[in-house]
Amino acid sequence: MTALNRRRVPPRGSKQWLLPMPHESVRSLSLNAHLALEACREGRDNQRDKQRGNQAMLNELTRLTYLSYFLWQTGLGHANDDTYAGAEDALNAAVERAQLSGEWMIGSSEVAAIEALLKVYDEQLASVTARDYCGAIQRLNKLLETPRTVSPVIRHASHAV
Repeated sequence: MTALNRRRVPPRGSKQWLLPMPHESVRSLSLNAHLALEACREGRDNQRDKQRGNQAMLNELTRLTYLSYFLWQTGLGHANDDTYAGAEDALNAAVERAQLSGEWMIGSSEVAAIEALLKVYDEQLASVTARDYCGAIQRLNKLLETPRTVSPVIRHASHAV
C-alpha cells in the first residue's frame, strides 16, 4: 500500500469503510494514473520534457491495470475481458520495446487501450468503497509478492475457455 492508501484507510468498524472514498483521494489517484500515461506517451518531445516515461511509470500502469481488474471482478466499472487484455498487451509491447531500445514509451497505436482502461478506473474510483478498494489493494499486493506470478487477466481468460 502506498503512503496515501495507508493514511486514508478508515478503521474497519467505521461507517467510512462502507462509503465511497473521499473526493480528494479519488482525484489524487486518478491524476497519478493519467500523469503516468502522459509521461509514457510516445511522440512527446522527451528531450524537453522534465518527466519522461520510465520503468517505474510503466510498472504503475501495469499495477493499475490489475487493481482495476480486481475492482471490476467485484462488480465495479463498465468493462470486459478485452479492456484488460488490451491494456495488458499494450503494456507488454511497451516493455518489450523498452528492453531493446531503453525507451519506456507506450506506442501511439497502443495509447487507446490504456485510455480505455483509465476511463474504467476513473469510473471505479468515483464509486468504490474504502473496503472494496483496500480489498483490491490487498489482492494486488499478494499478486505482486508472488514469485513468477501469472497475470490475473490471462489466468481468468484461460479458465473461461
